[in-house]
Amino acid sequence: MKYYPTYFPARHALSVGLTVFLAALVNYYFAFSENGWIILTAFLVSQTTRGTPLRQGIIFSFIIMVLIVLISIVVLNITTMELLRNQIIDVCIGAAISIVCNQFFLPVHLDVEFRQSLIPLLKTIRDKSTLALPSNYPEWVYEVGFNPGLRSGFRFFLLHLDWIAEISCSINYLLPLCEKTEAFQAVSEKIATVMQKNDELLDILLEYFESNTLKGIHSDFTSDMAALEQAVRHILPGRLELLDISPDYVRLAALVRDMKDIRQLLLQLVMSVSPIK
Repeated sequence: MKYYPTYFPARHALSVGLTVFLAALVNYYFAFSENGWIILTAFLVSQTTRGTPLRQGIIFSFIIMVLIVLISIVVLNITTMELLRNQIIDVCIGAAISIVCNQFFLPVHLDVEFRQSLIPLLKTIRDKSTLALPSNYPEWVYEVGFNPGLRSGFRFFLLHLDWIAEISCSINYLLPLCEKTEAFQAVSEKIATVMQKNDELLDILLEYFESNTLKGIHSDFTSDMAALEQAVRHILPGRLELLDISPDYVRLAALVRDMKDIRQLLLQLVMSVSPIK
C-alpha cells in the first residue's frame, strides 16, 4: 500500500473528526458529569504537532486536569469532591479516546513521510534542473514540539540537502562561464569525473530513500577530488593575490571549491545512513 505524506492535513482532520464523534457518543451515554468535559478534552488533546501525539496528549491531559481543579476550587468555589472527581474522570476518558485515535487511526509514519519528501529534492539536484522547493518539502521538521528523538537526525539531513542545493545553484551558474576558458579545458576531464562521482553519491542516496536499502559502495570518492585539486594548483597562480589578474582563475577556483564542498556533504550523508560495522 502506497503511503501519501502530502495528505497529512486530511488525515489529521479525519482523526480529529473521529475522535470528537466517539467522544460525543461516550459523553452522551457514559459521562460522569454533565459539562461535556469528554468532548472538550478529546478535541484539545487531539491538537498535537506531528511526531509526538502520545507525549503531548498526556501533557495536555495533565494540564486540563490541573486547570479543572484550580477553576473549580478557586473560581467556582466547588467543595463537593464527588463533582470534582467526576469531572476528572471525564477528562481521563476524553484523553484516552483522543490518544487511542491518534495512535491507531491513520497514524503518521514519520520515517516514510520524511523519506518520500526528500526524493523530489534529490532528483532535482541530480538532474540539475531549476532548484525550487518541492510541494511536499518537509518543513514540519522545524515545527516547535517535533519529536526530540527524531529532530536532530531529520534536521541534519534537511540542512545538508539545503546546502547541497545552494551549492548546486552556484555550480550551475559558474560552469557555463568556465567551460570556454583555456584553464577549464586543461582540467575538464577531471571535473567531469568529479561530477560523475557526485552524481553516483546522489544515486546512492536516492536508492536508499526509495527502497530503504543501501547498495554496496565500491568506488573511490577521494582520489578524483585530490587529482582535480592538484591539477588546478598547477594552473592557478601560486599566490592568492594574483588570482585577480584573470576572472577565469577566480571562477575556476570557486567552481572547484563548490564541487569539493558538495562532495564532503554527500559523503557525510552517505556515511550517516551506512550501517555501523
